[in-house]
Amino acid sequence: MKPLIIGLVLATLVLAGIFLLKWASKQVEHMNEVISEFLVEGGDDDGGKE
Repeated sequence: MKPLIIGLVLATLVLAGIFLLKWASKQVEHMNEVISEFLVEGGDDDGGKE
């Protein structure tokens, strides 16, 4: 019985990890948009040109 429980726990952790990675990548994309808009509005000489 224990190997089955361990397998279920590992599968749950893997699925949760994938979900968190997808959520985090969406948050990072949103933050990049906000930061790039801020840099464009801020008028920094070296900001956002690379």
